[in-house]
Amino acid sequence: MKVGIVGVGITPFRPTTPEFSWKELMYDGAQRAYADAGIDPRADVGSFITCAEDYYEGFGIFDEFTPDQLGAVLRPMHTVGGDGIQGLANAVMQIRSGLADVVVVESHSKASDILTLNGIVAHGLDPIWNKPLGGHPNYLAGLEMDAFLRGSGNTTQDCAHVAATNRQAALLNPTAAYPSRVTPEQVAASPALWAPLRTLDASIPADGCVVLVVAGEQAARTMASEPVWVQGIGWASDSPSLETREWVIPAYARLA
Repeated sequence: MKVGIVGVGITPFRPTTPEFSWKELMYDGAQRAYADAGIDPRADVGSFITCAEDYYEGFGIFDEFTPDQLGAVLRPMHTVGGDGIQGLANAVMQIRSGLADVVVVESHSKASDILTLNGIVAHGLDPIWNKPLGGHPNYLAGLEMDAFLRGSGNTTQDCAHVAATNRQAALLNPTAAYPSRVTPEQVAASPALWAPLRTLDASIPADGCVVLVVAGEQAARTMASEPVWVQGIGWASDSPSLETREWVIPAYARLA
């Protein structure tokens, strides 16, 4: 069965959004998506997915707090403990399995509300062997980048070109939080974070929300003249152990 994206709503990403609550970010994104798809969420949607992690949200069982702003009261509601791409994959599986014809996927960030982001990220480390070592959890990003450069033959200059290209491309995206006109030389000269990773190599948390309306082929063709068809999804997990995983070419990416 073909599955397509028939509506998109984006609450523009910004470094901070003190004037909005996380509920208002979600509501805004949902209203934009429903208008784009031309649907009534109370009548036309069979399932709702929110992408959230309780640690980031500050609530347990976070999907209990999301139905109101999505128009999903007393409707099937699910939480995916991951990002929006994983939510989209879950929507595709729900539709292909016959659970629903139309699924709404919501993914958001209110990172500016988090006071101890580094401490939360550190919970992802092995609690016995790695977390007790202390330090900023993103030192692993530096180690992984170093392993990649050594194993692939790429250079820090190559990475600087990628970062500069992406940041300049964001100037064309009105919803981007950190567009900037920078050169590869400026990226390479930016302050070091976790060697060889530098400040302008790394992404910065932002606030925002994206809502997708996803539908099976029959429903999609009635909602959008040109649905964006999902050609395939892949799913894989690597070893959680830093000592046994493949560092140069991520096995999970290859398997997926």
